[in-house]
Amino acid sequence: MSLLLRILCLMGLLWLAPLASAQAADAPSEAERTTQAAVAATVAARGQPVQTPDFLEHLVDSVLGLFDLRTSGNTPAHFAISGLLIVIALLARRIVTGIIFALLRRVAAKTESAARYASSRGKSVAKSAGEKAKAAASAAKKKTVETARSTQLR
Repeated sequence: MSLLLRILCLMGLLWLAPLASAQAADAPSEAERTTQAAVAATVAARGQPVQTPDFLEHLVDSVLGLFDLRTSGNTPAHFAISGLLIVIALLARRIVTGIIFALLRRVAAKTESAARYASSRGKSVAKSAGEKAKAAASAAKKKTVETARSTQLR
């Protein structure tokens, strides 16, 4: 019976040992408490985290910085500069799309489908300068033939 009692006591100790070590691990040491207090003081001293401005606001602040103006308290200047930046962006968009679409029109005019489309509408699409010269010469020749015919009929 004493052997059975010893085994039960040993199993009880084995069962309670992890609980005791978990409580000891949960209790922070003095160094850990000091570190946590220092971190808390640093976070409290910083206040709120700094928010980064959006892109337009950043550009406006940069322009104000170029002219050595304060970035805070200049609401009319902020509105004027942001309005100017928006107008510049809209004009740049118009210019860039005009250039890109002009280039795309030139590329599209060189394709076979554009030539077929133009010929179905009664227009001629010249692909090179030589072809343009030939088309102009044939048009001039047709005109002279027509004028000659009209003078013969009179």
